[in-house]
Amino acid sequence: MVRWTSSENALHIRWIFWAACGIDEQAYVLGPLMASGTKRKRLQGTERMPTSSSPSVPTQSPQVPEAGVLSLRQVGEHLQRAWIGLLDPGSGEIPRPTRLASEWGLDQTLCTRLIQALREPDVVFALRRLPSPVSLRVVLRVAEQRKVSGDRVSEASRAVENLDRLIGRLGGTKSNLDTLIARRVDHSREKVEQSAKQLVFRGMTNLLGVEAEASVIACFAFPSEDQKHVDELVVHGYHRLRRLRPELPLMLGTREMLPDAEGVDQSEALLESLQGGKISANGATTALLEFCTDPLPEIEVRADESRLLYALPAQPDQIGGELDLFFASMLRNADPRFATAEHTRARYAYIPQNPTRHLVLDVYIHEELWQGVEPELVLVRSGNAGAPDLLAHSLDRLDYVETLGRYGTSSSAVPCQAYQRQLELVNSIHDRMGWRRESFRLFRCEVKYPVIGTWYTIQFPLPVA
Repeated sequence: MVRWTSSENALHIRWIFWAACGIDEQAYVLGPLMASGTKRKRLQGTERMPTSSSPSVPTQSPQVPEAGVLSLRQVGEHLQRAWIGLLDPGSGEIPRPTRLASEWGLDQTLCTRLIQALREPDVVFALRRLPSPVSLRVVLRVAEQRKVSGDRVSEASRAVENLDRLIGRLGGTKSNLDTLIARRVDHSREKVEQSAKQLVFRGMTNLLGVEAEASVIACFAFPSEDQKHVDELVVHGYHRLRRLRPELPLMLGTREMLPDAEGVDQSEALLESLQGGKISANGATTALLEFCTDPLPEIEVRADESRLLYALPAQPDQIGGELDLFFASMLRNADPRFATAEHTRARYAYIPQNPTRHLVLDVYIHEELWQGVEPELVLVRSGNAGAPDLLAHSLDRLDYVETLGRYGTSSSAVPCQAYQRQLELVNSIHDRMGWRRESFRLFRCEVKYPVIGTWYTIQFPLPVA
Protein backbone atom coordinates (compact mmCIF):
# COMPACT_ATOMS: atom_id res chain seq x y z
CA MET A 1 0.00 0.00 0.00
CA VAL A 2 1.25 3.46 -0.85
CA ARG A 3 0.47 6.79 0.75
CA TRP A 4 0.92 10.25 -0.59
CA THR A 5 1.51 12.93 1.99
CA SER A 6 1.68 16.18 0.52
CA SER A 7 -22.84 11.10 -10.88
CA GLU A 8 -24.13 8.56 -9.47
CA ASN A 9 -24.88 7.39 -5.95
CA ALA A 10 -22.68 9.87 -4.09
CA LEU A 11 -21.72 8.62 -0.65
CA HIS A 12 -21.91 11.23 2.05
CA ILE A 13 -19.63 9.79 4.72
CA ARG A 14 -19.37 12.05 7.70
CA TRP A 15 -17.98 11.18 11.10
CA ILE A 16 -18.93 12.77 14.42
CA PHE A 17 -16.68 13.23 17.42
CA TRP A 18 -18.16 15.76 19.88
CA ALA A 19 -16.71 16.94 23.19
CA ALA A 20 -19.17 17.51 25.99
CA CYS A 21 -19.91 21.17 26.68
CA GLY A 22 -21.95 20.64 29.84
CA ILE A 23 -25.23 21.24 27.97
CA ASP A 24 -28.17 18.86 28.11
CA GLU A 25 -27.72 16.12 25.51
CA GLN A 26 -30.92 17.28 23.78
CA ALA A 27 -28.86 20.24 22.60
CA TYR A 28 -27.25 17.90 20.08
CA VAL A 29 -29.90 16.18 18.01
CA LEU A 30 -27.35 13.97 16.28
CA GLY A 31 -27.22 10.42 15.07
CA PRO A 32 -24.88 8.02 16.88
CA LEU A 33 -21.48 7.03 15.64
CA MET A 34 -21.95 4.44 12.96
CA ALA A 35 -19.84 1.35 12.65
CA SER A 36 -16.94 1.42 10.24
CA GLY A 37 -18.01 0.90 6.65
CA THR A 38 -21.52 2.30 7.00
CA LYS A 39 -23.02 5.63 6.13
CA ARG A 40 -23.87 8.02 8.91
CA LYS A 41 -27.44 9.18 8.81
CA ARG A 42 -28.21 12.72 7.78
CA LEU A 43 -28.08 15.05 10.74
CA GLN A 44 -31.49 15.32 12.25
CA GLY A 45 -32.93 18.76 12.90
CA THR A 46 -35.24 19.58 15.72
CA GLU A 47 -38.95 19.09 15.26
CA ARG A 48 -40.10 21.93 13.12
CA MET A 49 -42.62 24.45 14.42
CA PRO A 50 -45.63 25.45 12.30
CA THR A 51 -44.48 27.49 9.33
CA SER A 52 -46.85 30.33 10.10
CA SER A 53 -45.09 33.63 10.65
CA SER A 54 -47.36 34.30 13.61
CA PRO A 55 -46.72 31.78 16.37
CA SER A 56 -49.20 31.96 19.17
CA VAL A 57 -48.22 33.79 22.35
CA PRO A 58 -49.36 32.23 25.60
CA THR A 59 -50.96 34.60 28.06
CA GLN A 60 -48.77 33.29 30.87
CA SER A 61 -45.20 32.12 30.42
CA PRO A 62 -44.31 28.80 31.99
CA GLN A 63 -41.51 28.48 34.48
CA VAL A 64 -38.17 28.35 32.67
CA PRO A 65 -35.11 26.75 34.33
CA GLU A 66 -31.68 28.32 34.35
CA ALA A 67 -29.43 28.01 31.31
CA GLY A 68 -27.11 25.55 33.07
CA VAL A 69 -29.73 22.82 32.57
CA LEU A 70 -31.35 24.13 29.40
CA SER A 71 -31.07 22.53 26.00
CA LEU A 72 -30.70 24.58 22.85
CA ARG A 73 -34.33 23.89 22.08
CA GLN A 74 -35.54 25.26 25.41
CA VAL A 75 -33.46 28.42 25.08
CA GLY A 76 -34.74 28.95 21.55
CA GLU A 77 -38.38 28.39 22.48
CA HIS A 78 -38.13 30.76 25.44
CA LEU A 79 -36.52 33.48 23.35
CA GLN A 80 -39.06 33.30 20.54
CA ARG A 81 -42.01 33.28 22.94
CA ALA A 82 -40.73 36.11 25.12
CA TRP A 83 -39.62 38.37 22.29
CA ILE A 84 -42.76 37.97 20.19
CA GLY A 85 -44.64 39.01 23.29
CA LEU A 86 -42.30 41.95 23.77
CA LEU A 87 -42.64 43.38 20.27
CA ASP A 88 -46.37 42.98 19.64
CA PRO A 89 -48.31 41.30 22.46
CA GLY A 90 -51.74 42.45 21.31
CA SER A 91 -52.06 40.68 17.95
CA GLY A 92 -49.35 38.07 18.46
CA GLU A 93 -48.02 38.95 15.02
CA ILE A 94 -44.37 39.54 14.29
CA PRO A 95 -43.83 43.07 12.89
CA ARG A 96 -41.95 43.71 9.67
CA PRO A 97 -38.29 44.79 10.12
CA THR A 98 -38.88 48.16 8.40
CA ARG A 99 -41.82 48.93 10.66
CA LEU A 100 -39.90 47.96 13.80
CA ALA A 101 -36.86 50.01 12.77
CA SER A 102 -39.03 53.04 11.98
CA GLU A 103 -41.27 52.97 15.05
CA TRP A 104 -38.61 52.03 17.57
CA GLY A 105 -35.72 53.99 16.04
CA LEU A 106 -33.52 50.89 15.68
CA ASP A 107 -30.88 49.86 13.15
CA GLN A 108 -32.42 48.19 10.09
CA THR A 109 -29.89 45.31 10.05
CA LEU A 110 -30.48 44.60 13.73
CA CYS A 111 -34.24 44.50 13.19
CA THR A 112 -33.91 42.26 10.14
CA ARG A 113 -31.86 39.66 12.02
CA LEU A 114 -34.18 39.77 15.00
CA ILE A 115 -37.35 39.31 12.95
CA GLN A 116 -35.76 36.51 10.90
CA ALA A 117 -34.94 34.70 14.14
CA LEU A 118 -38.46 35.10 15.49
CA ARG A 119 -39.96 33.80 12.24
CA GLU A 120 -37.56 30.84 11.97
CA PRO A 121 -39.61 27.62 12.39
CA ASP A 122 -36.61 25.71 13.79
CA VAL A 123 -36.24 27.19 17.27
CA VAL A 124 -32.63 25.97 17.57
CA PHE A 125 -31.53 27.44 14.26
CA ALA A 126 -33.28 30.65 15.32
CA LEU A 127 -30.51 31.10 17.91
CA ARG A 128 -27.99 31.34 15.10
CA ARG A 129 -30.02 34.01 13.32
CA LEU A 130 -30.32 36.13 16.46
CA PRO A 131 -28.15 39.20 17.04
CA SER A 132 -25.72 39.08 19.95
CA PRO A 133 -26.98 39.52 23.53
CA VAL A 134 -25.42 43.00 23.54
CA SER A 135 -27.57 44.04 20.58
CA LEU A 136 -30.68 42.47 22.11
CA ARG A 137 -30.16 44.52 25.26
CA VAL A 138 -30.18 47.65 23.08
CA VAL A 139 -33.69 46.68 22.00
CA LEU A 140 -34.67 46.09 25.64
CA ARG A 141 -33.58 49.59 26.61
CA VAL A 142 -35.69 51.04 23.79
CA ALA A 143 -38.62 48.92 24.97
CA GLU A 144 -38.30 50.40 28.45
CA GLN A 145 -38.21 53.91 26.98
CA ARG A 146 -41.41 53.12 25.06
CA LYS A 147 -43.09 52.10 28.34
CA VAL A 148 -43.58 48.47 27.29
CA SER A 149 -45.04 46.38 30.12
CA GLY A 150 -42.42 45.63 32.76
CA ASP A 151 -43.43 41.95 32.89
CA ARG A 152 -42.83 41.52 29.17
CA VAL A 153 -39.47 43.34 29.35
CA SER A 154 -38.43 41.19 32.31
CA GLU A 155 -39.41 37.99 30.51
CA ALA A 156 -37.47 38.99 27.39
CA SER A 157 -34.52 39.99 29.56
CA ARG A 158 -34.49 36.56 31.28
CA ALA A 159 -34.46 34.91 27.86
CA VAL A 160 -31.41 37.00 26.88
CA GLU A 161 -29.69 36.13 30.16
CA ASN A 162 -30.19 32.42 29.45
CA LEU A 163 -28.74 32.93 25.98
CA ASP A 164 -25.79 34.77 27.51
CA ARG A 165 -25.13 31.92 29.97
CA LEU A 166 -25.33 29.40 27.16
CA ILE A 167 -22.77 31.36 25.15
CA GLY A 168 -20.57 31.58 28.24
CA ARG A 169 -20.49 27.79 28.47
CA LEU A 170 -19.15 27.70 24.90
CA GLY A 171 -16.26 30.11 25.40
CA GLY A 172 -18.05 33.45 25.64
CA THR A 173 -18.47 34.25 21.94
CA LYS A 174 -21.65 33.88 19.92
CA SER A 175 -19.66 32.67 16.93
CA ASN A 176 -18.94 29.45 18.88
CA LEU A 177 -22.66 28.94 19.41
CA ASP A 178 -23.31 29.68 15.74
CA THR A 179 -20.75 27.07 14.70
CA LEU A 180 -22.23 24.42 16.99
CA ILE A 181 -25.75 25.05 15.68
CA ALA A 182 -24.69 25.27 12.05
CA ARG A 183 -23.28 21.74 12.15
CA ARG A 184 -26.79 20.46 12.81
CA VAL A 185 -28.05 21.69 9.45
CA ASP A 186 -26.33 20.33 6.33
CA HIS A 187 -26.60 23.38 4.07
CA SER A 188 -25.48 25.69 6.85
CA ARG A 189 -22.65 23.59 8.22
CA GLU A 190 -21.20 23.17 4.73
CA LYS A 191 -21.11 26.95 4.33
CA VAL A 192 -19.49 27.39 7.75
CA GLU A 193 -16.88 24.72 7.03
CA GLN A 194 -16.09 26.21 3.63
CA SER A 195 -15.50 29.62 5.16
CA ALA A 196 -13.30 28.17 7.90
CA LYS A 197 -11.23 26.10 5.46
CA GLN A 198 -10.73 29.13 3.24
CA LEU A 199 -9.39 31.09 6.22
CA VAL A 200 -7.00 28.24 7.00
CA PHE A 201 -5.86 28.23 3.37
CA ARG A 202 -5.13 31.95 3.40
CA GLY A 203 -3.32 31.79 6.70
CA MET A 204 -1.13 28.85 5.72
CA THR A 205 -0.35 30.47 2.36
CA ASN A 206 0.98 33.53 4.18
CA LEU A 207 2.90 31.45 6.70
CA LEU A 208 4.43 28.92 4.31
CA GLY A 209 4.79 31.16 1.26
CA VAL A 210 3.30 28.72 -1.23
CA GLU A 211 -0.07 27.95 -2.80
CA ALA A 212 -1.46 25.85 -5.62
CA GLU A 213 -4.61 25.96 -7.67
CA ALA A 214 -5.03 22.19 -7.49
CA SER A 215 -3.47 19.05 -6.04
CA VAL A 216 -4.21 16.09 -8.29
CA ILE A 217 -3.87 12.47 -7.19
CA ALA A 218 -4.77 9.46 -9.34
CA CYS A 219 -4.25 5.96 -7.93
CA PHE A 220 -4.60 2.91 -10.20
CA ALA A 221 -4.97 -0.52 -8.57
CA PHE A 222 -4.52 -3.58 -10.82
CA PRO A 223 -3.61 -7.27 -10.37
CA SER A 224 0.06 -8.14 -9.94
CA GLU A 225 1.79 -10.78 -12.01
CA ASP A 226 1.37 -13.46 -9.34
CA GLN A 227 -2.38 -12.71 -9.10
CA LYS A 228 -2.04 -12.77 -5.29
CA HIS A 229 -1.23 -9.12 -4.82
CA VAL A 230 -2.26 -5.73 -6.15
CA ASP A 231 0.10 -3.33 -7.88
CA GLU A 232 -0.37 0.42 -7.62
CA LEU A 233 0.41 3.17 -10.06
CA VAL A 234 0.17 6.63 -8.52
CA VAL A 235 0.13 9.96 -10.33
CA HIS A 236 0.54 13.01 -8.14
CA GLY A 237 1.16 16.64 -8.82
CA TYR A 238 0.34 20.31 -8.54
CA HIS A 239 -1.36 22.62 -11.00
CA ARG A 240 -0.35 26.30 -10.95
CA LEU A 241 1.98 26.01 -7.97
CA ARG A 242 3.23 29.42 -6.83
CA ARG A 243 6.28 29.92 -4.61
CA LEU A 244 5.93 33.14 -2.64
CA ARG A 245 9.09 32.50 -0.59
CA PRO A 246 11.58 31.00 -3.06
CA GLU A 247 14.43 31.46 -0.59
CA LEU A 248 13.09 28.40 1.24
CA PRO A 249 13.19 24.81 -0.02
CA LEU A 250 9.73 23.44 -0.78
CA MET A 251 8.65 19.91 0.06
CA LEU A 252 6.33 18.65 -2.67
CA GLY A 253 5.43 15.40 -0.98
CA THR A 254 6.63 11.93 -0.11
CA ARG A 255 6.04 8.51 -1.62
CA GLU A 256 5.83 5.82 1.04
CA MET A 257 6.10 2.05 1.02
CA LEU A 258 4.48 0.37 3.99
CA PRO A 259 6.44 -2.26 5.94
CA ASP A 260 5.44 -5.88 6.19
CA ALA A 261 3.15 -5.23 9.18
CA GLU A 262 0.26 -5.01 6.73
CA GLY A 263 0.85 -8.44 5.29
CA VAL A 264 3.07 -7.53 2.36
CA ASP A 265 6.69 -8.57 2.57
CA GLN A 266 8.79 -5.46 1.98
CA SER A 267 11.27 -7.56 0.03
CA GLU A 268 8.49 -8.20 -2.49
CA ALA A 269 7.53 -4.54 -2.79
CA LEU A 270 9.32 -2.55 -5.44
CA LEU A 271 8.92 1.12 -6.23
CA GLU A 272 9.79 1.86 -9.82
CA SER A 273 9.29 4.42 -12.54
CA LEU A 274 6.84 3.94 -15.38
CA GLN A 275 9.77 3.37 -17.70
CA GLY A 276 10.86 0.48 -15.46
CA GLY A 277 13.78 0.25 -13.11
CA LYS A 278 14.53 1.67 -9.68
CA ILE A 279 13.83 5.35 -9.13
CA SER A 280 16.99 7.39 -8.85
CA ALA A 281 17.68 10.69 -7.12
CA ASN A 282 16.90 12.47 -10.38
CA GLY A 283 13.33 13.70 -10.24
CA ALA A 284 13.07 13.62 -14.00
CA THR A 285 12.85 9.82 -13.91
CA THR A 286 9.34 10.03 -12.46
CA ALA A 287 8.23 13.35 -13.93
CA LEU A 288 5.48 13.28 -16.57
CA LEU A 289 7.27 15.83 -18.73
CA GLU A 290 4.41 16.49 -21.14
CA PHE A 291 2.32 17.70 -18.18
CA CYS A 292 5.08 19.65 -16.42
CA THR A 293 6.29 23.18 -16.85
CA ASP A 294 8.90 23.48 -19.60
CA PRO A 295 11.73 23.71 -18.76
CA LEU A 296 11.41 21.42 -15.79
CA PRO A 297 12.78 23.09 -12.64
CA GLU A 298 15.43 21.40 -10.54
CA ILE A 299 13.84 18.70 -8.42
CA GLU A 300 15.46 16.80 -5.59
CA VAL A 301 14.35 13.24 -4.86
CA ARG A 302 15.95 11.83 -1.73
CA ALA A 303 15.60 8.43 -0.12
CA ASP A 304 14.60 8.41 3.55
CA GLU A 305 14.31 4.81 4.75
CA SER A 306 11.11 3.54 3.06
CA ARG A 307 10.19 6.94 1.66
CA LEU A 308 11.18 9.10 -1.27
CA LEU A 309 11.14 12.84 -0.57
CA TYR A 310 10.32 15.21 -3.45
CA ALA A 311 11.44 18.83 -3.01
CA LEU A 312 12.27 22.01 -4.86
CA PRO A 313 15.58 23.48 -3.65
CA ALA A 314 15.84 27.02 -2.33
CA GLN A 315 16.27 29.68 -5.04
CA PRO A 316 16.69 32.96 -3.14
CA ASP A 317 17.57 35.05 -6.19
CA GLN A 318 14.68 33.97 -8.39
CA ILE A 319 11.09 35.08 -8.66
CA GLY A 320 9.36 32.05 -10.05
CA GLY A 321 6.11 31.92 -11.95
CA GLU A 322 3.43 29.27 -11.83
CA LEU A 323 4.54 25.65 -12.03
CA ASP A 324 2.81 22.49 -13.16
CA LEU A 325 4.59 19.45 -11.70
CA PHE A 326 3.35 15.89 -12.12
CA PHE A 327 5.04 12.61 -11.22
CA ALA A 328 4.17 8.95 -11.59
CA SER A 329 5.58 5.75 -10.11
CA MET A 330 4.52 2.17 -9.45
CA LEU A 331 4.64 0.03 -6.34
CA ARG A 332 4.63 -3.65 -7.08
CA ASN A 333 2.82 -6.00 -4.69
CA ALA A 334 1.50 -3.08 -2.70
CA ASP A 335 -1.48 -4.90 -1.14
CA PRO A 336 -2.70 -8.48 -0.89
CA ARG A 337 -5.55 -9.16 -3.27
CA PHE A 338 -7.60 -10.83 -0.56
CA ALA A 339 -7.97 -10.12 3.13
CA THR A 340 -5.47 -11.51 5.62
CA ALA A 341 -5.48 -11.40 9.41
CA GLU A 342 -3.13 -8.41 9.36
CA HIS A 343 -4.41 -6.69 6.22
CA THR A 344 -8.16 -6.24 5.90
CA ARG A 345 -8.35 -3.04 3.83
CA ALA A 346 -6.67 -1.36 0.91
CA ARG A 347 -6.24 2.34 1.50
CA TYR A 348 -5.48 5.21 -0.84
CA ALA A 349 -4.66 8.32 1.14
CA TYR A 350 -3.46 11.85 0.59
CA ILE A 351 -2.23 14.23 3.28
CA PRO A 352 -1.92 17.83 2.03
CA GLN A 353 1.39 19.46 2.90
CA ASN A 354 0.96 22.70 0.99
CA PRO A 355 -2.02 25.08 0.75
CA THR A 356 -4.16 24.31 -2.29
CA ARG A 357 -7.53 25.54 -3.47
CA HIS A 358 -8.72 22.22 -4.83
CA LEU A 359 -7.95 18.58 -4.15
CA VAL A 360 -8.88 15.89 -6.68
CA LEU A 361 -8.36 12.40 -5.28
CA ASP A 362 -9.18 9.71 -7.85
CA VAL A 363 -8.96 5.96 -7.31
CA TYR A 364 -9.21 3.63 -10.31
CA ILE A 365 -9.93 -0.03 -9.53
CA HIS A 366 -9.32 -2.68 -12.18
CA GLU A 367 -12.35 -4.68 -13.30
CA GLU A 368 -10.80 -7.91 -11.98
CA LEU A 369 -10.53 -6.54 -8.45
CA TRP A 370 -13.05 -6.24 -5.62
CA GLN A 371 -16.28 -6.44 -7.56
CA GLY A 372 -19.24 -5.46 -5.39
CA VAL A 373 -17.03 -3.93 -2.70
CA GLU A 374 -18.23 -0.54 -1.46
CA PRO A 375 -15.45 1.95 -0.65
CA GLU A 376 -15.53 4.35 2.27
CA LEU A 377 -14.26 7.92 2.64
CA VAL A 378 -12.44 8.37 5.94
CA LEU A 379 -11.05 11.65 7.25
CA VAL A 380 -8.69 11.60 10.23
CA ARG A 381 -6.11 13.98 11.60
CA SER A 382 -3.63 11.46 12.94
CA GLY A 383 -2.08 8.41 11.47
CA ASN A 384 0.93 6.25 10.84
CA ALA A 385 1.75 5.07 7.36
CA GLY A 386 3.20 1.89 8.79
CA ALA A 387 0.13 1.07 10.89
CA PRO A 388 -3.00 2.45 9.23
CA ASP A 389 -5.29 0.27 11.38
CA LEU A 390 -4.21 1.98 14.60
CA LEU A 391 -6.88 2.92 17.13
CA ALA A 392 -6.58 6.65 16.42
CA HIS A 393 -8.15 6.11 12.99
CA SER A 394 -11.39 5.10 14.63
CA LEU A 395 -11.32 7.68 17.43
CA ASP A 396 -9.89 10.76 15.74
CA ARG A 397 -12.12 10.99 12.69
CA LEU A 398 -12.98 14.41 11.37
CA ASP A 399 -16.52 15.58 10.75
CA TYR A 400 -16.28 17.47 7.44
CA VAL A 401 -18.96 17.50 4.79
CA GLU A 402 -17.17 15.75 1.93
CA THR A 403 -18.42 13.44 -0.80
CA LEU A 404 -17.15 10.24 -2.38
CA GLY A 405 -18.59 9.89 -5.88
CA ARG A 406 -18.88 7.03 -8.35
CA TYR A 407 -18.13 7.81 -11.99
CA GLY A 408 -18.41 4.45 -13.70
CA THR A 409 -15.49 3.45 -15.91
CA SER A 410 -12.47 5.53 -16.82
CA SER A 411 -13.97 6.22 -20.21
CA SER A 412 -16.98 7.94 -18.65
CA ALA A 413 -14.97 10.09 -16.26
CA VAL A 414 -15.85 13.75 -16.33
CA PRO A 415 -12.98 16.25 -16.46
CA CYS A 416 -12.14 18.14 -13.31
CA GLN A 417 -12.87 21.87 -13.38
CA ALA A 418 -9.87 22.66 -11.18
CA TYR A 419 -7.43 21.05 -13.66
CA GLN A 420 -8.65 20.99 -17.24
CA ARG A 421 -5.96 18.54 -18.45
CA GLN A 422 -6.77 15.92 -15.85
CA LEU A 423 -8.70 13.71 -18.24
CA GLU A 424 -5.90 14.02 -20.80
CA LEU A 425 -3.43 12.97 -18.11
CA VAL A 426 -5.46 9.88 -17.20
CA ASN A 427 -5.81 8.87 -20.86
CA SER A 428 -2.05 9.21 -21.23
CA ILE A 429 -1.51 6.73 -18.38
CA HIS A 430 -3.90 4.27 -19.99
CA ASP A 431 -2.01 4.53 -23.28
CA ARG A 432 1.40 4.04 -21.63
CA MET A 433 0.24 0.97 -19.75
CA GLY A 434 -1.78 -0.47 -22.63
CA TRP A 435 -5.02 -0.41 -20.63
CA ARG A 436 -8.51 -0.16 -22.02
CA ARG A 437 -10.51 2.85 -20.83
CA GLU A 438 -13.35 0.55 -19.80
CA SER A 439 -11.19 -1.65 -17.56
CA PHE A 440 -11.19 0.58 -14.47
CA ARG A 441 -13.91 1.87 -12.13
CA LEU A 442 -13.44 5.42 -10.91
CA PHE A 443 -14.12 6.75 -7.41
CA ARG A 444 -13.49 10.45 -6.80
CA CYS A 445 -13.30 12.80 -3.84
CA GLU A 446 -13.12 16.52 -4.67
CA VAL A 447 -12.37 18.93 -1.84
CA LYS A 448 -12.26 22.70 -1.91
CA TYR A 449 -9.57 24.11 0.40
CA PRO A 450 -8.32 20.77 1.81
CA VAL A 451 -6.94 21.12 5.33
CA ILE A 452 -3.20 20.59 5.76
CA GLY A 453 -2.46 17.53 7.89
CA THR A 454 -5.79 15.80 7.27
CA TRP A 455 -5.74 12.24 6.00
CA TYR A 456 -8.16 12.04 3.06
CA THR A 457 -8.51 8.28 2.64
CA ILE A 458 -10.56 6.15 0.27
CA GLN A 459 -10.49 2.61 1.63
CA PHE A 460 -11.78 -0.69 0.34
CA PRO A 461 -12.52 -3.67 2.60
CA LEU A 462 -10.68 -6.62 1.07
CA PRO A 463 -12.79 -9.67 0.19
CA VAL A 464 -12.05 -13.08 1.63
CA ALA A 465 -10.49 -15.55 -0.80
